[in-house]
Amino acid sequence: MKRGVPTLLLAQFLTAFADNAILFTAFAMILQAGDVGEWYKPALQASFLVAFVVLAPWVGRLADRWPKAWVLAAGNGVKALGAVMMLAHLEPLLAYAVVGIGAAVYGPAKYGVLPELVRHQQLVRANGWVEGSTIVAIVLGAVAGGVVADRSLPWALAMVAAAYGVSLLTALFIPKTRSPRAAPEAPALPAFV
Repeated sequence: MKRGVPTLLLAQFLTAFADNAILFTAFAMILQAGDVGEWYKPALQASFLVAFVVLAPWVGRLADRWPKAWVLAAGNGVKALGAVMMLAHLEPLLAYAVVGIGAAVYGPAKYGVLPELVRHQQLVRANGWVEGSTIVAIVLGAVAGGVVADRSLPWALAMVAAAYGVSLLTALFIPKTRSPRAAPEAPALPAFV
């Protein structure tokens, strides 16, 4: 595989780890707070999903217009901001929505960069590596987020922010595969619906 694939694997692993660690850390925050209603946990998940779904029709153009490594880094920067917002004791619903915005930015570039890094014949194998390592990261992130958050919420959030930060830096080392091309300027919503 080309040298960019291991770099992408590391960036994606760290991102998936942090994505799940922050979710379980947020759940631990809710449990430790004790004074929030039953509605709060689903509202937390909804804040992420609403931000992601509302932005989905538009943010894919970023991955077409800019180098995908930059878009991956930007998405992780926004996610790290959400983690820092939680660490600063800002409203978790807002902070987790910011993480959702970062995920919306990150997603299209994650899926679009692999075909630019490997030849068509290697795509299935490379995709298997990305998906397999992502599954491992999801499990490890969920466990680590829960375990560390049970001991210290600030440490758990610092761990998440650090993982996003290292993933951001790693993404910048993914080779630039082709010059950015402009996305069509047609309105996104009619094309999406």
